[in-house]
Amino acid sequence: MTGYRTAYTDEIDRLRKINKELLEACQKAVDRPLEVRAIMESNGIIIDNLKNKMQKFSFTLYTMIVETATEAEDLISKGGG
Repeated sequence: MTGYRTAYTDEIDRLRKINKELLEACQKAVDRPLEVRAIMESNGIIIDNLKNKMQKFSFTLYTMIVETATEAEDLISKGGG
């Protein structure tokens, strides 16, 4: 019975460690939009012409980052972070 208990508790410990790492990764994703905006502001980058291909591309990437941040925030709230 002791071997089973050890394997069981080892698996719980492993899953707790993974959960902690996932929550940390999600928090990094949540912080990314603010970091990107700070980089843009410090470099004087303004997206104000979506007909310009590079600005449209930049806006699309930023939108994807924000969507990922939103998903990560939802996961954090579900994970008890």
